[in-house]
Amino acid sequence: MQLQDILRIFRLEEVDPFGTQLDVLIIEPQNEVRLIIAQFLQKRGFGNVRAVRDGISGINELRRKTADVLIVSNSLEGPVAKDVIMEVREDKSIERRAIILLSGPLSKKDLILIGDLGLDAIILKPVVLTEVLTKIKLAHDNYSHHRNLERYFELAKLELR
Repeated sequence: MQLQDILRIFRLEEVDPFGTQLDVLIIEPQNEVRLIIAQFLQKRGFGNVRAVRDGISGINELRRKTADVLIVSNSLEGPVAKDVIMEVREDKSIERRAIILLSGPLSKKDLILIGDLGLDAIILKPVVLTEVLTKIKLAHDNYSHHRNLERYFELAKLELR
């Protein structure tokens, strides 16, 4: 079976290559961190950067308009990052895309727990801005590379539920 056959069977389209046309949604409670990352991406040519303060606003924003890359902070109040990520994965009205966790240092136990969430990358605080671009590219490539059949099968399983 060829890639084109899989795409046709599950009604999927090949994703455009990485570029600044990507929609990025940042869910981060700290104003400074949220604004610095958003402004950095905008200065690098990303025209579609949205930033919200909490998980509920983030989920509502995703229901309104999907994002190619979702950056979720591990320091959310209310629905925590795990809850937001699980909601994104389970809600059929939200198109699942690349997910990056923005977090402080993680223990081995935390790494094991978040490993089951299907994250595409992790950015550790304090944030190094050049690393944000690298992680966005990594997450986008990991999730949507046209040769990554594992992701197409994941999408297909969600479609069949």
